[in-house]
Amino acid sequence: MRIFVGLPMPDLVKNAYKKLQLEIAPLCKNAHFVAADNLHLTLLFIGEMSLIEVQYFQQALQVSL
Repeated sequence: MRIFVGLPMPDLVKNAYKKLQLEIAPLCKNAHFVAADNLHLTLLFIGEMSLIEVQYFQQALQVSL
């Protein structure tokens, strides 16, 4: 798995992205657009990790709210 620490984009940004995507899609016949629900701001790219490493990483990042 490719692991990163990121922040989700607000709905306002996602909606603007969807609108722009619809406008430019006809001009980009071979493009593959990211689904708006997958938009995020990557803060730190970790890299490849196994499932057990991901579980340890998630535990290390747990924050009480």
